[in-house]
Amino acid sequence: MEKSPAAPGCFSVRNRRKDNTCPVVRGLVISTRMETDRLQRILVAEDESDWQDIHRMALETMGGFTVKICSNGKEALKAAPGFKPDFLILDVMMGDMTGMQLLNELRALPDFADTPAIFLTARAQAHELEEYRSYSVAEVISKPYDPMSLAERIRGIWSAL
Repeated sequence: MEKSPAAPGCFSVRNRRKDNTCPVVRGLVISTRMETDRLQRILVAEDESDWQDIHRMALETMGGFTVKICSNGKEALKAAPGFKPDFLILDVMMGDMTGMQLLNELRALPDFADTPAIFLTARAQAHELEEYRSYSVAEVISKPYDPMSLAERIRGIWSAL
């Protein structure tokens, strides 16, 4: 369906009233929830340039997301408030801080207290994965991963939330 620019939250001209308000359907008003709950903006904190390119290709080119790539935790902390991501993808091992430290600092900011996050890691021993999951992330993805499936994997996590 196509979004109607004149009536936010209404989809297609057939669903829009002449006065540009949303119609009532079976007693329920069509809300803008679909518009506001849509996953669009993903912030990625990754210090390795090769992986940055892979993430960008997987998420922007193949997934259609708007992506902000940050080279370290400090850059991500600075960029997050202006970018307003819907979802966070954080590398576990970065030079200036770990993904866990970054997540803790982001969670301390009111706008990111509930932003879904995943960790990416090359370190995937059972005890390490258990530690990473203790940070209440939606998932831990081991590198290398299949870039062809990352966008759909992220959408699956988002829809399960």
